[in-house]
Amino acid sequence: MTETNDRSSELDPQLRRCPFCGLSADFTLVEDGYPAAGWTVECEQVYTDDGGSVPRIQCFGYRSQHAWPTKAQAAVAWNKRAFE
Repeated sequence: MTETNDRSSELDPQLRRCPFCGLSADFTLVEDGYPAAGWTVECEQVYTDDGGSVPRIQCFGYRSQHAWPTKAQAAVAWNKRAFE
């Protein structure tokens, strides 16, 4: 899977903190994801680098489960909370 973090745009929609760990989140472009390519959101604790070949997931909110065509759609999905 090819992924690119995009932290360059000042026009990105505002993202809430991760609902599981409380850290900040950012957009990731998944170029060849399943079921489709698009934008996802993931928290800062996605992986730890322990020198191994398999990255470890550190947070249950590590990535939204759907790739959205736009950052705005990905932000709406990420920012939604069940208790609100």
